[in-house]
Amino acid sequence: MKTLLNQPYDSRENALFDLYLPDDPASCRFAVIWFYGGGLVNGRKEDYAFLAPSLTSRGITLALPNYRLMPEFSYPAFIQDAAKSVFAVRSALSSLSVDASLIAGGSSAGAYLSMMLCFDSSYLAAENLTPSDIQGYLFNSGQPTAHFGILKSKGIDERRIIIDDTSALYHVDESIPRRPMLLLLAENDMPSRVTQNRLLHETLLRFGADEKKTEIEILPGFGHCGYDKMKEDDGEYILAKRILHLIDLIVSA
Repeated sequence: MKTLLNQPYDSRENALFDLYLPDDPASCRFAVIWFYGGGLVNGRKEDYAFLAPSLTSRGITLALPNYRLMPEFSYPAFIQDAAKSVFAVRSALSSLSVDASLIAGGSSAGAYLSMMLCFDSSYLAAENLTPSDIQGYLFNSGQPTAHFGILKSKGIDERRIIIDDTSALYHVDESIPRRPMLLLLAENDMPSRVTQNRLLHETLLRFGADEKKTEIEILPGFGHCGYDKMKEDDGEYILAKRILHLIDLIVSA
């Protein structure tokens, strides 16, 4: 595994991403850009470095960006950072002569970021990208309605369910990217999180998403993102296996 740590994607302090590449980077076909969770108020890119050995050993690059957090910064700074990091990762791979298809995803707040990149094209457009430049999406326990952290920052009861322009559901229409997507959740997830993601899934299908390539999986017995660092009986991380499954969906598309 080759590593390029603390690569800048913007001139701001801490606007950095880590890149974990296979031993032979030129053989890499996919690059996963993964955004950490933490309610938009905490977390760090290193939180998901544990995925790197599983992915790079299979010829997959892993990119882990940082992003600005509340309360020091407010909406939509963190989504803008996510978009900038996608552009920077693609540029970095190109400079290394790596021709890899991009996958975007994340856990919890990180899933919210990747949802917004997917469904509100304005963020990627600001970086001369489109949601279709990303070949697949994995939303791990994301909130497709207005994120509770954003509501709280506005003095709104965070228990409320609001669908406005800060939410992924608001932006789902005929322009959704025809890309494989996996919605991953825990049986005992945050209140209403499973219901909201079922609604997102049904809405995607209503707008023409391929039912065979747009999956929702609910893992029994777990709480919110409780499986992220858990391994199955074969010793492989549950989350890494779902990323590999998404890649299978992309390859067969």
